[in-house]
Amino acid sequence: MRLIFTLSLVGLLTTQALGQGCVAIRGFTSCSPSTFTNSNLIGKGWQLSTNYRYFESFRHFRGTHEEPDRLTANTEVINYTTQLSLGMTYFFNRREGLTIVLPYSYFVRSSLYEHGRTERHTSRASGLGDIRISYDRWLWEPDSATNGNLLVSAGIKLPTGNYNAR
Repeated sequence: MRLIFTLSLVGLLTTQALGQGCVAIRGFTSCSPSTFTNSNLIGKGWQLSTNYRYFESFRHFRGTHEEPDRLTANTEVINYTTQLSLGMTYFFNRREGLTIVLPYSYFVRSSLYEHGRTERHTSRASGLGDIRISYDRWLWEPDSATNGNLLVSAGIKLPTGNYNAR
């Protein structure tokens, strides 16, 4: 309990937040839309989970300075990102299971200045990302762990995505 309080206090006292950087190169599907935290509720069987994210960017910054003139001059770069992850977990029992996550992404990028400044160019890329498979196990029996439990997972990420999608 003391550790949770300390970590919460540190999080509340943090005064600086940093931007995420260039969004054109950053995908952000979740690590896993895992359903394993519900294993103690259903026991043996299947459970399905999903994670959906949508992101749009059009504002430009150099460090902390925003460049609003890019919007008025129609030279802004517009990025649309849509990502969906489908997770399927098979519970062997209330303590162990196997999870597979299938991520799908769809990206659109529109820009003027990168293509001669005469016509806006739009490019798209989409497809299946890297599939993740993991084995999950609660360290303690869920019935006896009334004050908390720790989930341990080990897995692999299969290179099923197209790194060079165009």
